[in-house]
Amino acid sequence: MNNEYIFDATDLLDIPAASRELFVSLKTGLQRIKDADKNIDDIAIVGGTLVDLLLGLNPNDIDIRYSYKEDGKLSNECHCSHIKQLAEKYFDKEVLEHGLELENVNEREPRVSFKESNLGLFTYPVDYICLFSLEADGTIWTNRDAFKCMKERTFEIRFEGWLIWLMFRDINNYFRIFSDSMVRGLSYVHKRHLKVGTKFALGLTHFPFILNKLAEDSVETKRYLRLFQSKIGGLEKLDLILREHQIGNREEIVQSMKSLIQASNYDTGAVN
Repeated sequence: MNNEYIFDATDLLDIPAASRELFVSLKTGLQRIKDADKNIDDIAIVGGTLVDLLLGLNPNDIDIRYSYKEDGKLSNECHCSHIKQLAEKYFDKEVLEHGLELENVNEREPRVSFKESNLGLFTYPVDYICLFSLEADGTIWTNRDAFKCMKERTFEIRFEGWLIWLMFRDINNYFRIFSDSMVRGLSYVHKRHLKVGTKFALGLTHFPFILNKLAEDSVETKRYLRLFQSKIGGLEKLDLILREHQIGNREEIVQSMKSLIQASNYDTGAVN
């Protein structure tokens, strides 16, 4: 590994036996898609898909990012429908059994290069471990922080991602991006059997205070609770995850969540 922040980690990572067939299908399909349309400048599998493959797990969906040229210039328009049609044509059946999520990397926040867009400062994920990218030639790129988290099997918060969400994405409430990050992190460590990182643990320490502040905004509260319901499910599951990872203020977090649900009049049929 050289001293570059973003680097080629292909030879430093082992693809578990359980993931190898899907891994080969993904890179083969990417190459077919790229060959089918010369306007596709770059295309890669990114995010949680790569995390699951590297952990030997079956990903829920396939996250694809691409850059596209029109008249020789990079386009900031969405070409997802077109790319999805190509994906449905050139990916093998085992890939298409998963959902496809697509995004043009030049559509929103500031971009420098394709790799920088996926793995560098101007990328929006709020955790480090998901910053891996599989390109059509089979190369796996990552950055030094993400590589460390993967090797140590640790979930760590990435505050730079918060800035992107607050400025360029669909969350402009600090208390919600904080709360969303805590819930996504708890889901990650539970489902993927990861350790709690230092900054993530610190965030959980302040989570009850943040939830109390979030409660002052009823609209953002309901949006957050929808995410909580999809990622965690309910208070019993939340308590279980916090117990598993020996989170010291477990009871305070659960009580703050319970108060938030009650104050919001959220449908507690599934959140209890």
